Amino acid sequence: MTESLEKKEGADFEQAFIDEMIVHHEGAVAMAQMVLEKSQRPELVKLANEIIVAQTTEINLMRSWKIEWF
Repeated sequence: MTESLEKKEGADFEQAFIDEMIVHHEGAVAMAQMVLEKSQRPELVKLANEIIVAQTTEINLMRSWKIEWF
């Protein structure tokens, strides 16, 4: 994941970082949604819901920065 960022600088680095983090967070949200479908453990369900809320918020924030900055 970091390999694609290593040779980038400035705005190219920032935009690539945001792009990679959005994909990373989307993966975490998808995994958390699977927990809600497949697990009955309250601890995992609680964690999954927290991940969905937090990382969806961050995805939206990064998307807005991308629009604003690039």
